[in-house]
Amino acid sequence: MGADIGFEDEAGVGVMTRSGRTWGEAGRAPEIPVSMEHGGYNLLSMITLEGTLRYTMTGSKVNSEQCRQFLFELIEGRPRPLILLTDHASFHQSQAVREFVRAHRSQLRVFFLPKHCPELSPGEQVGNEIKHNKIDKQPVKDKNDLGKRLFLTLRSLQNRTKRIQSFFELPDTIAVIKWMEYINSIKILSFQSVFRYLHKFLCFYAGNNRYKYVLANVG
Repeated sequence: MGADIGFEDEAGVGVMTRSGRTWGEAGRAPEIPVSMEHGGYNLLSMITLEGTLRYTMTGSKVNSEQCRQFLFELIEGRPRPLILLTDHASFHQSQAVREFVRAHRSQLRVFFLPKHCPELSPGEQVGNEIKHNKIDKQPVKDKNDLGKRLFLTLRSLQNRTKRIQSFFELPDTIAVIKWMEYINSIKILSFQSVFRYLHKFLCFYAGNNRYKYVLANVG
């Protein structure tokens, strides 16, 4: 098929979100000033096996129009078709997004991974990396400060090809990626054939009903 394969995911990063550890005097819990302001940013991101990261962020709830704009940015100027695997977020299944995918059938196909199975998508690791290894360990002052820190963190991650590729090395995602590579190597021309192959593989791989309904083509 000669297509690129990407995994798309969305994540929310709040001003009050916190995790991680820090240094402090022995026997005395450290105190770190943080903001009690509500709000935050929502992130749409896509990563590929080659270690590339594309993203967009918004200070409001992600809707179908923002999703459609992100899809347009992903395929604009791309020399090869893009197969995008994603979750069942409502905006992914909206009429506006479906119409966009149908209108760009030669450039884009979108497939849904099984519901409630985030471990199958390496795209989930973008949000985990930002929230639990970066932003959540910083004393964010307010939403504006969070936006600046989030932007710098994403720009830094874009340049860390090896780190992005490591998101594909979890046991569940390795199995999915190897099967996708196999499908691409035998040059199946029909996207419906891709659907059938992946459906068969994931049902076999999971061995339970959790994976019975997989990869519904939105286009």
